[in-house]
Amino acid sequence: WATPRYFYGAPTEAQAKHIAWRRLISLIPPQWIRIIRTAELKIETVFGSELYITGLDKPQRVEGVQWDGCVLDESSDLKPGIFDLNVMPMLAHRGGWCWRIGVPKRNGPSASEFRKFHERACSAELADSEGVSWPSEDILSDRQLAYARSMMDSLDYREQMGGVFLNAGGGVFHAFSREYNM
Repeated sequence: WATPRYFYGAPTEAQAKHIAWRRLISLIPPQWIRIIRTAELKIETVFGSELYITGLDKPQRVEGVQWDGCVLDESSDLKPGIFDLNVMPMLAHRGGWCWRIGVPKRNGPSASEFRKFHERACSAELADSEGVSWPSEDILSDRQLAYARSMMDSLDYREQMGGVFLNAGGGVFHAFSREYNM
């Protein structure tokens, strides 16, 4: 396409801007940038491509145009149905791609939806999809991991540092056990 369009989306616009705006600008060689439109969180390149940072708290921000690709971050915290109802239709015409990324949380508005999508991708049930995991345990120092272990509940540690999908458990007390709490 003459004007390829890509976006990075997070649960809210403020969060998306905080996570990605400066990083995106720093990743692009300055000679490739035609114009930066800060108010729109948009970068236009000399090649004709448009790069956006957007919050998905208002799904209409991505509707109405066709996209060539996107990254949906903090996927467990997005509004339920965003991918199927708002993002996927906007990728269809141009055969766009989507990376759904984030911590595999037990709780969050789309935690179960993100987990199901990931599991289907890992099992090759979804065409053109792949599920991968990159645990923080693989990249953080032993000192950082020891600190995290000392501060976090074991389930939180496995989820946040191990990148493991866990079951939500009890709604009030996730560590409830009839053996120890009766």
